[in-house]
Amino acid sequence: MSNVAGFRFELKQLFHLMWPILITQFAQAGLGLIDTIMAGHLSANDLAAIAVGVGLWMPVMLLFSAIMIATTPLVAEAKGARTPENIPVIVRQSLWVAFILGIIAMLILQIMPFLLPLLGVPESLQAKAGLFLHAIGFGMPAVTMYAALRGYSEALGYPRPVTVISLLALVVLVPLNYLFMYGIGPIPHLGSAGCGFATATLQWLMLITLANYIYRAKAYRSTQAFSHWEKINPVLVKRILKLGLPIGLAVFFEVSIFSTGAIVLSPLGDT
Repeated sequence: MSNVAGFRFELKQLFHLMWPILITQFAQAGLGLIDTIMAGHLSANDLAAIAVGVGLWMPVMLLFSAIMIATTPLVAEAKGARTPENIPVIVRQSLWVAFILGIIAMLILQIMPFLLPLLGVPESLQAKAGLFLHAIGFGMPAVTMYAALRGYSEALGYPRPVTVISLLALVVLVPLNYLFMYGIGPIPHLGSAGCGFATATLQWLMLITLANYIYRAKAYRSTQAFSHWEKINPVLVKRILKLGLPIGLAVFFEVSIFSTGAIVLSPLGDT
């Protein structure tokens, strides 16, 4: 009976952690759906350009954000080993890595528009797809740092804040898209570039919201990562990258198989 009771307890704990993460994944997929629906109201050309841009942005975004998944096992290991004093150090070093990776990812996305002709993207789509990539690239440091803080929160057994923020993001994205894509008052009509700016703005808002919650919530005070700052620790950074790079590369190649579909089909144009 004790084994059955133990199994039920573990199963209950698993579901307690699983359902918020599952909802978060659906919410993140919903962000792409909202972009697609609202871009479709611009024009077929804008929708096609955004599809090409997303096809190039998605693998880069997932590569660098997936590297930061390494934060989760490192924090969980310190928690399981009953060395909570190591957790803030891990989180701060993860944020250093995330910031640097985010800058690299942003620079890659700024260069990508110049590669569109080499990828066979039609000239009619190149300008708008390039503007989308330029715009959305500014959100990459926020994406990677958010991934690090998400790993920290979930490793401590608190996935719900991330879930709530993801659901709120669905609501906030609609007016942001409308503001930047269609223009209101002094903000001009930006079209496909507006979609990129809206997503980048949302990513920074999500990071600020999660960081503010972690800073203020009592649940994180025993492992407060924002109590002070510290220099880069090469040993710990190497450990983070050793864990994260294989994960990031695996996700990158898996997603690239599907994302390249938009690039392959782009010569068909917006018809």
